Order: sequence, then C-alpha cells, then structure tokens
Amino acid sequence: MTLEQLATALDISQGHASKMVRQGMPRHDVEAARAWLAERAAGRGRRMAGVTIAALDEHSLDDIIQQQGNLVASARVAYRNAIESGDPQQGKLQTAYNQALKTLISLEEEQKKRAMADAEYISKAEALTAIKTLVGEILSKLDDLPTDVAERCNKANPAQAIKPLQDWVRKTREEISAHDLLREDA
Repeated sequence: MTLEQLATALDISQGHASKMVRQGMPRHDVEAARAWLAERAAGRGRRMAGVTIAALDEHSLDDIIQQQGNLVASARVAYRNAIESGDPQQGKLQTAYNQALKTLISLEEEQKKRAMADAEYISKAEALTAIKTLVGEILSKLDDLPTDVAERCNKANPAQAIKPLQDWVRKTREEISAHDLLREDA
C-alpha cells in the first residue's frame, strides 16, 4: 500500500500520514494504522496526575529511567533519519530529542541524589582520607620490608640482603610518589 493510499483510507493528508509512519504507525494495514492512531489519541489524555519524582520509589524510578533511555534512543534515531532524508521536520525532531535527553539527565541526577542520601556513595574527602590511610599503612609495611625479610633472603648474611631491599623500597616509593594520586585536586 502506498503512503497516498493509506492517507486517503485514513482521511488524513499525505504529509501527516508520512509523519505518523515515521513515529511508528503501521503502513501496510489500514485497520492496524487506525488502531495505532486511536491508541495514540487515547494516550494523549493520560497523565500521571499528582506524581512527582520525589513520590516515586527506587524501583519505579529505575523503570522510568530505562523507559526514558529508550525514548531518547528512539528520538535520536528519528532525528538522525530526518537529517539523512532532508525531512523538513528536523527542527521539531531535534527539539523532541533534546527534551527527552534533558528529562533523562534530570531523572539520572535524581537517582544520584537518592543514592548519595542512601550513602551508596561516599564523598571525595572521605575517599581521599580512606585512601591516604591505606597508602600510609602500605608504605609503612614497605619501609619495614628490608629488615623483616632480610634473613629469609640471605640466611648466611642477612645484613648483605638489607641494602638491595632498601634500594628496591626507595625505588618503589619514588615510582608511587611519581603518580601523585593523592593530590587534593586530583
């Protein structure tokens, strides 16, 4: 069935039929197209009255983020196809994509806020303190290594093993400090 035949059967303009097909309306079955249009029209009246992001539980927020991600992907594809085909509706499709992406970002920010409130994340300052403490303990053990293992390295003359081990510790500390991982602004 041609687009013109479909538009005539649905009593809509060919341009409107083309737009609806791009948005997912079945093209080869008039009854399926009518059902799609009716479902779409019914969906326009539905709203989530009184529902706010704050009222959503974590499970529903995860589901909504997933749905919004799918919507963003679909909007991106529609916009890309419009660009490639030279569709005059590019501007509207770009706006739809931008709005869908903005909503997704807002939802993800809300999810991060909730995760922070639930202490699933720790602050940067807390992480740096924990890492510095751990690295301090490791470096302390590293400094003690020559005297702790010298006897196992050279049972006959442990003092002879200490110097190469101390050199290795010094070299390892220099390599670690060269990374400068514990800077406050890192």
